[in-house]
Amino acid sequence: MNTAAIPARQLICLLQDTAAGQTADLAAVELLARHNHFLHIPQFRRVIAAGASVLTGAPVVTIRWQAAITALEAGRLPATGSEQAVLPIAASIGDHDIPVHLREVLGSGLPGDFCADLERDQRERATMSMLVTPQMLNTMVPGRRPGGRGCTGRRSR
Repeated sequence: MNTAAIPARQLICLLQDTAAGQTADLAAVELLARHNHFLHIPQFRRVIAAGASVLTGAPVVTIRWQAAITALEAGRLPATGSEQAVLPIAASIGDHDIPVHLREVLGSGLPGDFCADLERDQRERATMSMLVTPQMLNTMVPGRRPGGRGCTGRRSR
């Protein structure tokens, strides 16, 4: 399967269907899909692996996150500042081995005292670690029902 020839909307559906049931992967795909940039450009499509399910033969596609980050850092992916910020965030959600430092990624997007305030609040008021789980991110995507049907009509796992 050649991902360059697949229309963007169909590619998004295939990515969603492949990630169904894997909340972190689905949240990462949704973030990129809603940002509406990378899935449309040929250079990014080269980091998408395509194949077929060994069980059903249905098409499956997945983003090779490390390859995407490498291409971005090497300047092989055209992107504006916000587009350059969203890819590392999505990659860190989709691949636990890819760290993201929000201050570095968002730069001036965070108020100067944000990190200090967050650290102070966590140290002085928090009774547990602060963590936004992939499951929480998944519930923040409007219009997506857990356990619903994906774009191809296959039942989510």
